[in-house]
This record gives sequence, C-alpha cells and structure tokens, in this order.
Amino acid sequence: MYVEINKEAKTVLPNGRFITPAGKTHEVAPHPYGLILSPDGRIAVTSNSGTNPLSISILRDITSENPEIQQVPPGSSTDEGVLASVFMGLAISNDNSTVYVAGGQENKIFIFDLITGAANGYIDCTYIDSDNDYSHGYIGDMVLSKDGFTLYAVDQINFRMVIIDLQSERILHNVPVGRYPFGITLSPDNKKAYVANVGMFAYQKIKGVDPKNMKDTGLKFPPFGYDTKEAKEGIKTDSLEIPGLGDVNAP
Repeated sequence: MYVEINKEAKTVLPNGRFITPAGKTHEVAPHPYGLILSPDGRIAVTSNSGTNPLSISILRDITSENPEIQQVPPGSSTDEGVLASVFMGLAISNDNSTVYVAGGQENKIFIFDLITGAANGYIDCTYIDSDNDYSHGYIGDMVLSKDGFTLYAVDQINFRMVIIDLQSERILHNVPVGRYPFGITLSPDNKKAYVANVGMFAYQKIKGVDPKNMKDTGLKFPPFGYDTKEAKEGIKTDSLEIPGLGDVNAP
C-alpha cells in the first residue's frame, strides 16, 4: 500500500502503519512544537518552529465545524521583522486579547493581538548586572499566572527562570534553575513553579576565543574526556580558559 494522507479517514505512513484520527483534524504550519488553549477553550494557538516558516497558527472557534485558521506571519518564509524565532512557549491573556510567544534564540517574548494577529512588540529578556550577563538567551516554555499579571518563562541557555510583570513588561526576577530547563508549570494555587530539566552539563562560554577569528582561536579538538577531573573543573591553556562542565551526577 502506498503512502497516503487522508485528513478525513485513514492515513498511511511511510513505514506502512495507519493513523486514524480521533475527532477532527485541522492543518497548521509545519512543525507545531507548542500548543496553548485560551481560558475559555475557544481559541487554540500553535508555535511552529524548526524550518521555514517560523510562525504561530491561531485557530479561532476551535470547537465549531469550520474554525478560522490564521498563520502569523503568513507565507512560506520566516519574517525577521515579525517573528524571527519561536520555540514551544505560548501564553494567552485571560481576556483572550493577547498571545505571548517565546522567541527562542532572540531572547525575547513576542506579543501578538489574538483577534487580528497583528504584532504588538516584544519583551526583551536581556538582563545584565555585576554577576550575570543574560544578553544572550533561548526562551522556551512559558506559563501565565492565574491572575494574568505575571509570566514565567525558562531560558534554556542560561539555566534560569524569568519572571515578568506583564503590566510593565519588565523582568522582575531571574531565578537560577537546573541544567537545560525545558518545561515549566505552576501549582494550582500559583505558589510554586515546577521546572523540568533535560540537560546533563553546565556549559559556559570559553574565554579567549575571538569571534571574528574562530578558525585560529577556537578549539581544534575536545578539551577533555568524558567524566574526568578536567571535565568537572575545567582547564587553562596558553590562550584559552575552558570552564568545567560540572559533575555528571549533579542534582
């Protein structure tokens, strides 16, 4: 039997297996990694990342026979001016007017009008002080507080949870969390945040590398072996300082 896509009945996969959807099927843009429902359950939004187009899909009146589906931005190409990057995280305001979209490597949270799909700016997650430099980040999963005033997001690069006041659109706190935070949720009473971590090592920037001359100043080979003293504590060479990765069995 040949491969066949049948949205109304049985689809045949390349390996010969069958898929028969339970319920209705609606097509969105490629690679929908994230999904969120509005508080009233009438609107669904997917975050579509991976390959072009990086986008979100808004499905209005999702329980109706013919929901309205809008891709933002439209078309088959990523729009650097509207949504340059996206990954997983989504949150919808309590009044169904706004959707917040995790901006991945842009280190931003993009804001869109949920009714029209229009872009309404972004929240910059950059933060720098004497102890921390979060000028680069990768914003992933997010969750909105019950009152709709506070947004919690994980930064996968910097191993932090970002707490944002949505009224001022400013960062309230940067909370260190485990290695490679991937998922986040809140307890029903909103007094606790739970973060799921999938990483093993604590990667850090190598000192001494010239970004404009990576070929000559970067590493030519791995600096240390797996689970060695050097891997845990780091090493220094004549020109480079390679921070350690920490213990593989860290909590």
